[in-house]
Amino acid sequence: MDIKKKIMFILIISLVFVSFIIYLNFVNSSNSDLSHDTEDCININSESIDSLKVSDLELPDKVYTFLAGADTKNFELYLEKHYTYLIYIELVTPHNITNMKICIWDPDGEVFKIFESEMFFNPEYGRFFEIPFGTVMSGDYIFEFCANAPTNFNLHIIIEQGPECLHDKIDSQEPDNIILYKVNRFSNGDYIDHDVDLETDMMYKFYIGRVSAIAITQNNEVRITYKIEDPNGIEFDIYNNELIADIDGLNSFSFGTAIEGEYIIKLTVYCNVPNVNIAYVIVEDYEIGDVIDANETKPVESTSFIEEAEEELDDASANLPTEMVVGTLISVFGISGVALTALMVHRKRSGVDVNIRKLHK
Repeated sequence: MDIKKKIMFILIISLVFVSFIIYLNFVNSSNSDLSHDTEDCININSESIDSLKVSDLELPDKVYTFLAGADTKNFELYLEKHYTYLIYIELVTPHNITNMKICIWDPDGEVFKIFESEMFFNPEYGRFFEIPFGTVMSGDYIFEFCANAPTNFNLHIIIEQGPECLHDKIDSQEPDNIILYKVNRFSNGDYIDHDVDLETDMMYKFYIGRVSAIAITQNNEVRITYKIEDPNGIEFDIYNNELIADIDGLNSFSFGTAIEGEYIIKLTVYCNVPNVNIAYVIVEDYEIGDVIDANETKPVESTSFIEEAEEELDDASANLPTEMVVGTLISVFGISGVALTALMVHRKRSGVDVNIRKLHK
């Protein structure tokens, strides 16, 4: 009887253990299916990229079918540095999407969560979206489109190259006068500085803007601290932890220099997302003055009236044609000769008169 009880006890324990293992596997499987629906974009590698990979020179412009539930489409694309790429998505079947997310991994493996929203065929404003993304470096980027929908649907996806970052927002003439042009990736609290040679008494325009989109579900506040240090070590505060414009806007200011030399541009970025791309430009605008320093101005030497007259006469004669100068000299000498001859004749006649008068006496 004891042996039977032991066997039954072992069987019960084994059954409970097997049931517990089956339950854990079921829970893990369910969580893995839902994790892509409820969490942000997960880490991805090249092994998870499916047959949608395109060649280095091609960008997608095609309609793709997404299956009901959670479905994902991945693209590996070669992008050029410092360009804005436009990601266009449009729902082309009469369905609703509970959630659509777009994430991008740059060549360094850093993730950008650029879009998250529901989509619907009607009204029309929920049917399509255009999301910009500015690049820091050239290389292979991974695009992930994650959808969650109650039914199958078709989505038109277009990715195309746009203008160079910020070039569409500054004056068309100014790119010819660019002194500094940078596009860099920042995480929260990242600091960077640049040395740039600037001329004295010159006005420069500074532009700065965010070039990577941030999903509406994320905190899209990006703040900057911007300082300029001149060659003498004097620091000028421009922005101090100030909120910058969103991706459709632009921050700009003008800065006039007092001395020439190497200036240091100091930039710190604060954000609430893993990464954000920032572009900034310095453009030469115009010369402020004639660069006359009152402390170095020499006193004006006084000149006499005669010296000034001689200088003016010399300047006037220098500007006259050669023929006019020769003619003038001939006229002067001619008039002088006639006057001298008349004077001599007059003196001779006066002498004859005197002699005649003496003879009469």
